[in-house]
Amino acid sequence: MCTKCEKNRVIRISHHLGLKTDILLLIIHIALLLMFYLLNVTLMVYVNIASVCIYCVLFYISYTGNGVLFLDMAIMEILFHLSMATICVGWQSGFYLYVFAVIPCVFYCDYLDRKLFCKIQHVTPCVLSGISILTFLGLYYWTVHHFPLYWIEDSNITACMFFVNAFITFSFLILFLINYENITKRSEGILEHLAMVDDLTQIYNRRKIMEMTNQYYEDCVNLQCQEMAVAILDIDDFKAVNDTYGHGAGDYILKEVSKQIAHVSDQDISYGRWGGEEFLVVAHGDVAYQKLQKVLLDLKHLIETEIFYYGDNQIRITVTAGATRYHNDRNVDRLLSRADSYLYQGKMNGKNCLISDTTGR
Repeated sequence: MCTKCEKNRVIRISHHLGLKTDILLLIIHIALLLMFYLLNVTLMVYVNIASVCIYCVLFYISYTGNGVLFLDMAIMEILFHLSMATICVGWQSGFYLYVFAVIPCVFYCDYLDRKLFCKIQHVTPCVLSGISILTFLGLYYWTVHHFPLYWIEDSNITACMFFVNAFITFSFLILFLINYENITKRSEGILEHLAMVDDLTQIYNRRKIMEMTNQYYEDCVNLQCQEMAVAILDIDDFKAVNDTYGHGAGDYILKEVSKQIAHVSDQDISYGRWGGEEFLVVAHGDVAYQKLQKVLLDLKHLIETEIFYYGDNQIRITVTAGATRYHNDRNVDRLLSRADSYLYQGKMNGKNCLISDTTGR
């Protein structure tokens, strides 16, 4: 799982939402323009012509990815439009309902701009929300004390306006909530990824691989039917690589060894960076110990015969590992301690070797 890729997917979701929203608003205003033209509400015809032009501009702004400017201009246009429509055709038309969609959408879009992209200064959601509330209260006061500028005699038309506006308002709320849910799930996925993956090697970090090791140990203790084995693997003379070729080369070697471990492992093998140049490899299931030994021997042979190219340098490395199986150990620390002692024994024996329960005794 790539954190950068996940974030780019979140950005694309937001970008597509902006384009879809702009297109929907453009279609709605074209429909409103025709409706007000048929009802002879002349002032609103001109207002909607201006709104259509604004959303054509906003489509370009949204397409270029300037979500902040798109949000501010769209909110101000919506507030102005609903104000003029309410003044022209009255409170019963339901145009004021759009205020209830504006406020949550403002906070949602601000969340995307500030948390997923960058810290951008623009009209704060509290300010826009305050303007929306004042607009709502001002319109209510106006309609209580003034008649609509255009009187629509057929009450069925007014009722139809109310239901259509209510439907559009709730549709936009649902659209943004669905998108918010998708964004939240993907953001949580990014956080989960960061919490369990080593940033350099992109394999499990110490916390995650230890969590998995503890779970396999509990399975062995409670079920008494599942075998597990662990190994601690160390890159030999890793400090010499850093001292000779630089820390960039050391990072490259760590990533390449991680790839080699992944190459020889299967679904019954879990592995992670234990710390520094050490890796913890855990096997579980049937014949876990034999499977782990085979994986380690294959890995040892693969690495000692590989030439790693870093710039103009050719680097050769070897690895040493200590492996052990579950022997009714009273805790997982004793299991890991035994593997670590085997690793130390392998280092003392000349490195580039595997010391296990059989060879270590």
